[in-house]
Amino acid sequence: MGLRTRVTRSSDTAWNAGHRAAAPWLLACAVTGYAMAAGTAAGAVAAMSGGWVHPALWVCPGAGFVAVVVLLIAATAVADRHGRDAAER
Repeated sequence: MGLRTRVTRSSDTAWNAGHRAAAPWLLACAVTGYAMAAGTAAGAVAAMSGGWVHPALWVCPGAGFVAVVVLLIAATAVADRHGRDAAER
C-alpha cells in the first residue's frame, strides 16, 4: 500500500525515496482529513440539536474532500519525482 506509480514500483530505492519525500504531504493530507471530519461532525451535531439543516453544512465535507484529493495528487507527484531521481543515481 502506498503511492503506486510506475516509478515508485520500479525498485525498492525509488519506493523508499519517493515515500520519504512525500511523507510531509501525506501527513498534511491526514491532518486535513481529520480536521474536516471533525468540522463536519460538529456541524452535523449543531444542526441536529438546533433542528435546522442548511445547505452551507456541505461546505466543510466538500472542501475537505477537494483538499485531500489535491494533497494526494501533490504527494504522488513528489514521490514520483524523488523516486525517479533516486532510481537514476
